[in-house]
Amino acid sequence: MKPESPRLDRDAIPYSRLSLPGATAFRGILDAIPHPVFVKDNQTRFIVINEMMCELMGRSSQEVAGKTDYDFFPREQADIYRGNDLRVLNTGVVNENEEFFTDITGKRRTIVTRKRRLELPSGECILVGCITDISDFRDVEAVVRHQAEHDPLTGLANRRVFYAAINEALGGQDADSSILLLDLDRFKPINDIHGHTAGDAVLCEIAERLKGLVRSGDVVARLGGDEFGIIVRSNPGKGDRFETLVAVARRINEAVAKPVAVGGRWVQVGASIGIADCGVDGTDAEEILHAADIAMYRAKEDGRGTVRFFERAMDEHIRRQATFEADLRAAIASGEVTPHYQPLVALADKRIVGFEILARWNHPVHGAVPPSDFIPVAEQSGMIGELTYALLRTACLDAQQWPEGYGLSLNISPVQLRDQNMPSMIGGILAAFGFPPELLEVEVTENAIVADLEAARSVIAALRSLGVRIALDDFGTGYAGLYHLRQLTFDKIKIDRSFILSLATEPESTRIVNAILALTRSLGLPTTAEGLETIELVS
Repeated sequence: MKPESPRLDRDAIPYSRLSLPGATAFRGILDAIPHPVFVKDNQTRFIVINEMMCELMGRSSQEVAGKTDYDFFPREQADIYRGNDLRVLNTGVVNENEEFFTDITGKRRTIVTRKRRLELPSGECILVGCITDISDFRDVEAVVRHQAEHDPLTGLANRRVFYAAINEALGGQDADSSILLLDLDRFKPINDIHGHTAGDAVLCEIAERLKGLVRSGDVVARLGGDEFGIIVRSNPGKGDRFETLVAVARRINEAVAKPVAVGGRWVQVGASIGIADCGVDGTDAEEILHAADIAMYRAKEDGRGTVRFFERAMDEHIRRQATFEADLRAAIASGEVTPHYQPLVALADKRIVGFEILARWNHPVHGAVPPSDFIPVAEQSGMIGELTYALLRTACLDAQQWPEGYGLSLNISPVQLRDQNMPSMIGGILAAFGFPPELLEVEVTENAIVADLEAARSVIAALRSLGVRIALDDFGTGYAGLYHLRQLTFDKIKIDRSFILSLATEPESTRIVNAILALTRSLGLPTTAEGLETIELVS
């Protein structure tokens, strides 16, 4: 049953007596307006609506005339409309409201209604309202807002929202929440081998798994690349917090480690997780994320699939590492890291035939820094290419003072073996110094080849096309060695130093070395034995 219209005041103007000057022209103007327009009398009764308003309400102007909002809308909604109308009629203040409106099709639309009081020559007042449909604008605005707050690939919250959520937790009842940062292990090879489409599919699958692990109040975000963040809200009365976080991290590791189907094949990643506590390890989002980041990188250093809680000592370690990295960068730029030359001797006539380039760093404060300390830092920080090319330039320059025919042997990092630009860089350096490419031997390790066989195959082929020779270093310490001898073309085999040094004490090493020598002779490959430092071993 429809509610009755409200009683009209005694001085109300009967609808039949209300006249508008130039009514026909007035109606024509209303219909020409491309927005819904309505006119009401001083008792909030409809006088006329234009064609756009007829479409919105699904009624003709004749059906609406003389009636009020109570005849068309629920009482609660009509009360709001009438209250706004009377305020405008009584005060003359223009009113503008954004609200929802259900049109004749049942679609909920977002509209802005602007109402103004007009006084007629007769002294009578009327209310004119104009409606703007902003539904499409609000839909676009919602999409833009979603894009601004979410990662476009996975649909998770982005870094900006994650920061805001941490600061919100710090300022509210969840000040003792914890932050988990996780970085995927073994993800880069998926991009390199299977392509970025496969990598994106893995990220989306991991995102779905993470969303399924957290509670409704927790926040999961993709912070960039293959790094994700989770805010685990405080959960008072639910047992030991440390044990709870360890259990959460364990579930994450188990979920992430499950194989992912990509393009008809299975791939697998893992997660290194760092954990920091809000309010304890930092007082704002920046500090807390920094702490969690440090813990995460410590987890990576300690082994894949590891979880580490932030400790102050980790921060000191990271600062020392950063200083060490900055020193190394400066040392490479200034030529402080220099090549040392280890002779390569032909055993047949004890003649020096070339030199292996060894990197040495004499730090002005710490003295001689072992390559085992600074080479990994150069690899992790992306400086290894710069270091290698600097050593090769200096060696080519030094070689101009040597007798003709001396060769150079250059070790290549596993990281560089995936760099398709590396062959052209080496070729450019050789050309610049006039060093014959056939006198350069590039050493690659078997484990580096195993890490990405296709990339290694491409880089090795490009180096060989320059005329550079390729040596397989540390032969016997990797795996599937014979497979790689068959798959790739090498000019020399280097027997690992560990076998050579134990020749005098371990008969097994002698048998292994003899077997390798027999194999390389049958293949017609020259062999270098690393670590021949005594007459007994040479003999």
